[in-house]
Amino acid sequence: MDIQIIVIFVVVVLAIIFVALAMQAYYILCEFRKTVSKANKVLDDVGIIAESISGPISSIASISNGLKIGGIITRLFKSVNKNNNDDEENEDGE
Repeated sequence: MDIQIIVIFVVVVLAIIFVALAMQAYYILCEFRKTVSKANKVLDDVGIIAESISGPISSIASISNGLKIGGIITRLFKSVNKNNNDDEENEDGE
């Protein structure tokens, strides 16, 4: 009879411990869900900031490429104009 009481007591204690551990696991998972949702919000905000920064940088890159091409075209016109002036001087000088 004493063994049955001890077994019942051990089973009840283990059941109480198991219920306590299950409740703690539930609370941990709830906190983890909150943390993941906050991290997701932070990542969304970082994405928005990155897009807002990349727009002006892209514009600056486009402007610099335009200026670079403009410089190339200006040098081309200067060299063509210089060749035309040299040709005119050679024709006048002959």
